[in-house]
Amino acid sequence: MSTPPVSRASDAGAEGQCTAHTSRGTPCGMRPLRGRPFCWTHDPERAPDRAAARKLGGHRRKRGTGEDVPESLQLRDLQSVQELLERAVREALAMDTSAERCRLLLSAVDRATQLLKVGEHEQRLAALEQRLAEVAGVTNPQTYPRKVA
Repeated sequence: MSTPPVSRASDAGAEGQCTAHTSRGTPCGMRPLRGRPFCWTHDPERAPDRAAARKLGGHRRKRGTGEDVPESLQLRDLQSVQELLERAVREALAMDTSAERCRLLLSAVDRATQLLKVGEHEQRLAALEQRLAEVAGVTNPQTYPRKVA
């Protein structure tokens, strides 16, 4: 039984591997583009796309410096937290589709759901306190004494 012959580089594309070689002379291990013998990195027709990607560099990954955050930003009430969350969602929706964007949006939806529950509970509690004050004959529910159990 003899060993099968080593495939030539031109045959490699048919087997699902890029036909190009790396700068070290080893075969590229990437899968070729559909209907092409080369991967994205080695396909001559993709040279303009690669140049554009290099030009962008890390621009899309730049992080904010906090300079665009207003001095008056305070997270002391439900409305201000909700406004910040809505701003974060708007900015996330403007991002390119990525796993990071999806995680951010899912987290924002989870937080928004929690925020809505808290807001609803606060409204219900205020209504109960109002009713309790009315029953007790207190004219200003804010001054109604609360007893800690």
